[in-house]
Amino acid sequence: MIKQTVAVCALTILVPLAIKGSLVSLEGTGLIGNEPRTPIAELPFVITERGSYVVVAPLIGAPGMDGITILANHVNLDLNGFTITGGDGVGSSSAGSYFGTGINVSASWVSISNGHLAGWGEGCITAVGSRNRVEDVQCEGVYQATGIWVGDDSVISNCSVTTENSESFIAGANSRISDCFGKGLSHPKVPAAFVVGPDCVVEDCVSAGGFTAGAGTTLRRCRTSKAETYGIKTEERCKLEDCFSSEGIYVGAGSLVINCSASGWEQKFGSALEAGTGTRISKSQFDGPVKLADRCVMTDCRVTSAIIGLSVASDCLLADNQISQHGAHDLPGSEGAETAPALVVVGDRNRVERNTIDVEHANEVFRITGIKNVFVKNSVSGGPYLILPGNAYGPFALIEGGGDLSLAPRHHLANYVN
Repeated sequence: MIKQTVAVCALTILVPLAIKGSLVSLEGTGLIGNEPRTPIAELPFVITERGSYVVVAPLIGAPGMDGITILANHVNLDLNGFTITGGDGVGSSSAGSYFGTGINVSASWVSISNGHLAGWGEGCITAVGSRNRVEDVQCEGVYQATGIWVGDDSVISNCSVTTENSESFIAGANSRISDCFGKGLSHPKVPAAFVVGPDCVVEDCVSAGGFTAGAGTTLRRCRTSKAETYGIKTEERCKLEDCFSSEGIYVGAGSLVINCSASGWEQKFGSALEAGTGTRISKSQFDGPVKLADRCVMTDCRVTSAIIGLSVASDCLLADNQISQHGAHDLPGSEGAETAPALVVVGDRNRVERNTIDVEHANEVFRITGIKNVFVKNSVSGGPYLILPGNAYGPFALIEGGGDLSLAPRHHLANYVN
């Protein structure tokens, strides 16, 4: 019995501790089962072999140098909930690691998780290889560099980044970003807080600085505010679903916008929505002007603006929308009062049907200046309108009796005037 007790004690003493360069498997250090991991106890630290690594204490970077450098593929780095700080300061040009990156990755298949980085002048994480993953990381105090930057086919999830004068996130093609918060973009030359390449998916993210997306990207349930350019700006063939932008939306040709809402910062951008050729918009709401290029379809939307509500190019379909121009002044005829109509059809061969169109403090309800347009089954507020020759439209029937359609003259293509 005495010999057995001594053996147990000896084994306990010989369990490896968290010494730099050794393998650890200690309970309470974020390890999975008995998997050995190389501990990281000081900076700078360079990883040249595949495997698992774990930070075992709060770390401070050396002046002017990167914190952790990863040169090998297939590396799993657990920050273990600790903070990795750049040099002697946080978020200023006087920081000791102002020219350093917190974690600099020149490899692929790298996973970084569970920690906090602050005060790295060249960014918190730069992993421009492919198929890398960053999860549960908080980044702050970055001055003029991207907070988290990953290459193609990568994943960023549950991260937050606060930067100054730069992007919060950049992701390459075919990447996915989810459940992230980004605050940045105080510099006019920075495109957005979130910048993603083509064919990406961005879900459940909040941006204080806007989104810019490459062709074929999907944005779902994303919100943005305080952007220096458009709140959301995409290239062609993108899909926006359940998104909100306080600084307007611009989508490229062939895109799809479903159940979104946007406000136009009119003094800056002039539009709540600008849609490229062939875009389809449905079940959305826009507080500001909307501009549609050729071959667009807008259905079941609401457009409200202090100036022109909706302007249309050619070969578009507008159906079942509410379009209004509410004006900018209380009294019609006052100095500077808005005179733009709620709807302007400048192109040809458009079909406008079953829409509700009304104005306040405007000289015209709507204006059709192209040719071969069809205007039928709409409800318009009382007031003048302009339809140039060469267009087809149903008769305008005055609704009497407080808007009772049963009292209006019947015609299957009639437009009703309230």
